[in-house]
Amino acid sequence: MPLPSSFLAHLRAAPYHPRSSKHSNALAEAIVTDLLAACQPLAAEAAEGKIVWDTNFDLTYATATWNTDLALGEPPAGTAPPEEEPIRKTAPSFVHIAIEIKGVMTEHRKAVKNRKRDLESHHQHVHNYNSNTIAGGVMVMNIRQAL
Repeated sequence: MPLPSSFLAHLRAAPYHPRSSKHSNALAEAIVTDLLAACQPLAAEAAEGKIVWDTNFDLTYATATWNTDLALGEPPAGTAPPEEEPIRKTAPSFVHIAIEIKGVMTEHRKAVKNRKRDLESHHQHVHNYNSNTIAGGVMVMNIRQAL
């Protein structure tokens, strides 16, 4: 699946930094935009204020907390529907979809194994949180085309 054009524009404009969350935040926003465009029921619930989203969300189960890159779910009580955007960005009170975003820029063989392990751990944590919550994973890989 090709990357969303907004994320590609972000990568061209913002230098890569491995410790920064700016790239995963940009991709998370692009994912939300694509989800709303592709799923009319989700877009309708978002417009009514029944679904919200947030980045870098702490998903807690028992004593374990996982900072997931993208969370979509029910808004906190009293949250108003979005006014000028298709979905409100705020921390959900209950998570329905949790997506972890990973990047592999160098040392592909070793890094892919480690990121796969990260995604598997995320999946387990999300399903410990709630077995009905969708656990998603996105891996962005840097490749070079021969000129």
